[in-house]
Amino acid sequence: IYNHFQSKGEILYEVLMRGNEWLRFGLTRALADASDEADALERSLSSYVDFAVDHPDFVALLLTDVVELPEAQRHRALDVQRAYVAEWVHLLTTVEPGVDPAAARLRVQAAIHIANEVALGQGRAAPGVRAVLRSAGNAVLHAVSEAPQ
Repeated sequence: IYNHFQSKGEILYEVLMRGNEWLRFGLTRALADASDEADALERSLSSYVDFAVDHPDFVALLLTDVVELPEAQRHRALDVQRAYVAEWVHLLTTVEPGVDPAAARLRVQAAIHIANEVALGQGRAAPGVRAVLRSAGNAVLHAVSEAPQ
């Protein structure tokens, strides 16, 4: 394997980027197949849930091993992850125009986090887990924000 890669860090970077490419492919397909932005957001969530449940080892790597990369590669990997989240935020703020972008980002990250937590635990084997994660993700994405008091 070291005939193709110079270090473990280079292997890790390629694996992380492959996982990010799978996520981007799922997002691109969701956008292409959607009838409108609301459908695109729903399909994006569904695509992520499927990825997380089907590939928990990749999810673990994407969440924990990015910090192990050399600085330049770490920044590139994080930029790709931020761009992925930004696409969801754009969809959500289009579907719900009154939502502040920071609140939208929080909702997106929370929906993704729920899927990650379940996928990384024993819950991913539970019957109907994908439907539950889609329902929970939608509830978080479309949560009504309370006005500050």
